[in-house]
Amino acid sequence: MVGSGIKKYANEKGWQIKEGIAFGVYRGYMMSMEEGNGWKSLSVTARLESDAAMQSAYELLNDKDIKKDYRINNSTVSQSAVTIIFLDNPGTMKRIVEFIERFCDGLDSFGAKGVEYCSSCGLELNGAGVPALMNGAVYMLHEGCLNRDDEQMNYAKEEKQKQGSVASGTIGAFLGAIVGSIPWAVASYFGWFVGWFGFIIGIASKKGYELFKGKETKAKGVAIIVSTILCVILAESVAIMVGVGVAWWEQGEVFSILDVVLTYIYALVDNSEILTSVLADIALGLVFAALGTWSTISEIFRATSKKADRFIRLDK
Repeated sequence: MVGSGIKKYANEKGWQIKEGIAFGVYRGYMMSMEEGNGWKSLSVTARLESDAAMQSAYELLNDKDIKKDYRINNSTVSQSAVTIIFLDNPGTMKRIVEFIERFCDGLDSFGAKGVEYCSSCGLELNGAGVPALMNGAVYMLHEGCLNRDDEQMNYAKEEKQKQGSVASGTIGAFLGAIVGSIPWAVASYFGWFVGWFGFIIGIASKKGYELFKGKETKAKGVAIIVSTILCVILAESVAIMVGVGVAWWEQGEVFSILDVVLTYIYALVDNSEILTSVLADIALGLVFAALGTWSTISEIFRATSKKADRFIRLDK
């Protein structure tokens, strides 16, 4: 997606907007920009052909002052491209514009090869480069390099999708979500709502899916969503039942876990006020969980889409 700030910058630089990406050449490097919920990204396809050059780029992007000044949340450095994710708050676009100048100065000093060289083989394009989009970054490649690399990546992607099991991954996602929901249940017991605990549930569910060797398809995202929803409901219910158990214990009552569970279920069925209150708490919990896991789920669906790890030609 491209918002007004990126569109304005793209128009000023004479860039194009296709496939939800603003892209063009600036200071000799192919750049692309996009944004989402709470973030903006900048990808620069530049050949960093030595380990020293890659290390220098990594150190620049992970400098504490630079990360703070330009609101850099995350970055990745490879031999052919650098991608930077910025936290999107008022004034972020201005900081990105300033960062681009500083980063280009760095690339020049690192000896990076720009748009005149193929992003794949590193040889000169001599005006015959083909612009192609992959995973949010626009590359310039020889036609032969593009076709070869796309074929190889498609084969690797298909082989990866054949591995694993949705069933085992789903079990892992649910178990991971249960573990991740423990902090949520504890906080809920004390009457707190901590939004980023929803992020923990999503991350734990994702990790569980991967540890149980789940298949890398969109089913992964679905499994994590369902597991997160169920575990938020479970965490809220457990918090209430623990509260009931503690109250009985303080009164000297003798009871079993089954007694607490049955009492909780009976209260929900028999008392509409209690049911409404519990459903309200669960709904609020699901809202916080959705906010916490949104970025994780979005990344999963993006990584498993048909366009992921595939080149999309932009010259047509």
